[in-house]
Formats: sequence, C-alpha cells, structure tokens
Amino acid sequence: MSCCVPQLRVQADGLIRLARPQNPNNGRRLPVPLTPATDPQSLRSAPVHERPPLRVQPVNTPAAARLWSEYVARCDCLGYTPRSASQMREEICSAARASP
Repeated sequence: MSCCVPQLRVQADGLIRLARPQNPNNGRRLPVPLTPATDPQSLRSAPVHERPPLRVQPVNTPAAARLWSEYVARCDCLGYTPRSASQMREEICSAARASP
C-alpha cells in the first residue's frame, strides 16, 4: 500500500501504465438494495393465543441471506455492515409465512 501513491504519480507523469484496478470500488461494498419485500406492513394487534406460532430457522440459502441483509439494512439502527468472518444467521417468522 505504501508504494501506491508514488506509482500513481509516475503513471500521471506518463512514464508507466498501471493495470486497471481489479475492484473499481476500492474495497467498498455497494449498499444493499431495498425491495418491496421488506417494506413496513400495517400493524396487526391480536392476543398471543390467536397469533400463529413462531419458528426459528437458519438463513442458509442465498435468497434468504439477501432478504436477511435487506431487513438488517432497513431496520437496524446501526445499519448493515458485512462481517469479515463467517456468521450464523437465523430468522424468526410466523409459521404462516413461507420462507424464500
């Protein structure tokens, strides 16, 4: 990293030509696109015994991972930042809702 600036200066002087960057975003990830799947829904109020049961399921498909990332990006007050290590993600949903 320390020789990056001098190399760019030498390239600006026209002495060398550097290869194009492999990651044009300079390591920055693009923001998670928000879709209608995570739009806020109307508030439902009902006693607990009238609600469908909840279930916990792992997020283990690419579609479920995208949806999980979108929910976190939309609803988490700290925002979504991808982790560098592997992580175990789970979602809690009603048994009436079909998973992606």
